[in-house]
Amino acid sequence: MKKRLENVIKEQLPFCKIDVVFSSQKKIRNFFAFKDRVPINLKSLVLYKFTCSDCNVAYIGKTKRHFQVRYSEHLGISKVTNEPLKYNKKSTTAVREHIRLCCHSNTHESFKIIGSSKNDYHLKIKESLNILRENPVINKTVKSFPLYLF
Repeated sequence: MKKRLENVIKEQLPFCKIDVVFSSQKKIRNFFAFKDRVPINLKSLVLYKFTCSDCNVAYIGKTKRHFQVRYSEHLGISKVTNEPLKYNKKSTTAVREHIRLCCHSNTHESFKIIGSSKNDYHLKIKESLNILRENPVINKTVKSFPLYLF
């Protein structure tokens, strides 16, 4: 086919030089991801929702750090050993306080990523919109970013 096409072009347009190249959309690289996926626990810049497994109340938060680091703080466990940490009133979170006061038992499965963003600014806006929409019980903050309607 290539030879025929080159000969026809050469006869009809002798001053023109043509190179015929065949290509396919089905290439090996299209069947594989270029990069490995980041495990869910190691994702950062995420918006997450905590739902208490005992009383079903909710909390919406954001983190710039690894997701595992943040939910470990909420649960009061070490991110390395998963052992309980000593309670400290100064470094407690609203979720940890709820778990402690109500004597509930929750695990990392109570946390779910509900969104992500490329930067903290957009993450704050998403958090504020989700807090306004869902009105979670545990959240002490009404919004993390002022929302104005122009």
